[in-house]
Amino acid sequence: MKIKLFILVVFSAILSSTISAQVNNPNNNKFKIKQKSIFDIKKPTHQSKLNKANKSLAWHWDTILAYDTTNNLFIRITRNFDAHGNVLTILKEWYLSNNWENYNRESFTYDSNDSLICDLLEGWNYTSWINSERTTFSFDNHGNLLDQSFEDWSSNTWVLIQRFAYTYNSYNDITTYFYAQKNQTSWQKDSGVVTYNNINQVISNMQYIWQSNIWVNSTIDSLTYDSNGNELVKLTKGWTGNNWIYTQRETKTWDSNNNLLINLFELWYNNSWVNSGRHTYTYDSQNNTLSMLCETPSSSGWDNDTWVGYTYDQNNNMLTSTYQIWQSNAWINNSRVTYTYDSNNNILMGINESGQGTAWVNHDRYTYTYNNNNYILTKIYETWQNNAWVNITRDFIIRDTYDNILTYLFSKWNNSTWSDSLRVTYTWDNYGNSITGVYEAWYNSSWHPFNNISQILGLYVISNNINIYDMSTIINGCSCHYRYIATYSSYFSNGIPNISETKIFVYPNPSISSFTIRGYQPNSILKIYNPDGRKMKVINLKNDAFTIDINEFSSGIYILEVVSANNCWHYKLLKD
Repeated sequence: MKIKLFILVVFSAILSSTISAQVNNPNNNKFKIKQKSIFDIKKPTHQSKLNKANKSLAWHWDTILAYDTTNNLFIRITRNFDAHGNVLTILKEWYLSNNWENYNRESFTYDSNDSLICDLLEGWNYTSWINSERTTFSFDNHGNLLDQSFEDWSSNTWVLIQRFAYTYNSYNDITTYFYAQKNQTSWQKDSGVVTYNNINQVISNMQYIWQSNIWVNSTIDSLTYDSNGNELVKLTKGWTGNNWIYTQRETKTWDSNNNLLINLFELWYNNSWVNSGRHTYTYDSQNNTLSMLCETPSSSGWDNDTWVGYTYDQNNNMLTSTYQIWQSNAWINNSRVTYTYDSNNNILMGINESGQGTAWVNHDRYTYTYNNNNYILTKIYETWQNNAWVNITRDFIIRDTYDNILTYLFSKWNNSTWSDSLRVTYTWDNYGNSITGVYEAWYNSSWHPFNNISQILGLYVISNNINIYDMSTIINGCSCHYRYIATYSSYFSNGIPNISETKIFVYPNPSISSFTIRGYQPNSILKIYNPDGRKMKVINLKNDAFTIDINEFSSGIYILEVVSANNCWHYKLLKD
């Protein structure tokens, strides 16, 4: 009984995370199912530190002034750069008693390859700068991160609190890794050794833990693949103190199109493998996932647990996602999402329904409209009440001819009309950079400055439709300001302009299954990076416009890098 309960708990955890991701995100299921390996050693990037200091993704503002709700100066942030466009310092100041008073300062240093090697944060104690925390980096000749150390300033000395270290093979794959975290008076340490086959696929990952001042075996993962690079078996062993024992195993089968057909989960119990769960998938001729059946083991074999089914239109846009659960030897409808699209594959409507017996009952829905460049203009949220759709909220966006947001209006439905609630307005320079932003709330029959900018709508510094700076986190999450003014200057000394006349369009954004990019220079190269900094695609852009399929991508924010002969642009793409 204990082993069966344990199996069900483990399988339920796997199942719930899978179902949640696939039902709530149209087209997201294809990435979840078709990934070739559940085990993936990724090159460390530590984007939060490296990107903050290195070259800005879109434009290089040098000063941001923020005002409080009484329209008085409140915060100033100033940056300066080196000749390569790397940020050297970020100075944050409060405006107190008609004077600017230092708050904190962040300083950055780089090596000859423009890689960040030190990030120093200091605080102001009214008379001088005091060290606060420091992060240092080291790299090999290929730009791989070798070491990253985090330190706090304590008792007039730097105290190490966290460290990462890596080694690499000739293909720049990680071969060893090390992690240490200080917990009060002791250290938690982990390390590992990774091996690869002759086509750079991970075949083993040996993990160690630090105990009683020595390294002790922890777990080892071993992987095998078919000739197409699909993962076949992942075998995990645990160390008992004297020898290795099996703990769990995953076995996968694939069709001729490299679609995952069966994913079998097993646990090691009483010297034999015991089934713990099984996922079975079907596909259409376009390799879209049609169904996923999840089963749990029983004394008689396999019992149905949950089922998810999908339908698609001729453009491979998901039309429906249906979730059922197995009860009393029958499938019971649980939830269904239905989508409609326009001719540009933008979602026009998404309806959520709940199952009641054999019938589907409306729950809520979203409705969208777009401009000619496929940017969202309106989003209306409704719920089903008393057999009718009832308006709840509306997002209304006014854009200029370059698709920059001029006004973002959030309204609530009040009896029979829309009542204004929040408003964000922006102004822009000729290059698509927001130079002012104002956040307001509607009350007492007029618009008033509002500082709770973390709710519902955000206030951002924006460039080329990318939110590159969130004003709600401008100083330790303080949201006491309601508007800003941003300025910039050309700081390059080597004659390379920091702002290009080229206007690149990416649409639709957000996107579900594909997006189009245009406006780039001929023979440019497009690189797509996931949120972890991993390069997902590289595409040569030869035509005037190019459409990229991203069905296999999971939901999240991706960075698009467009490289021409003499310039480089970065954009954010949101994958729904």
